[in-house]
Amino acid sequence: HRLIRRQRQMCIRDRGIKIIPYVINQEKCTKCYACVKTFSCAAFTILEDGSVHIRPELCIGCGACQYVCPFNAIERAGGE
Repeated sequence: HRLIRRQRQMCIRDRGIKIIPYVINQEKCTKCYACVKTFSCAAFTILEDGSVHIRPELCIGCGACQYVCPFNAIERAGGE
């Protein structure tokens, strides 16, 4: 699953398509980990303090992750 996602991400970037990644608004995030448990995207990373972040170099900007967050903490970077 992760290999396929990585290949898709590289394909999108190779075509020159501008990717606007998603970010997690830490003020809204409750650390329930619904995003990690439900969606399990390779771009998610959990830091030592328990906060969840989206690695922009792995995010393909599809936006699917924002639909699994019950607190609407996942947003497009830059507020776009």
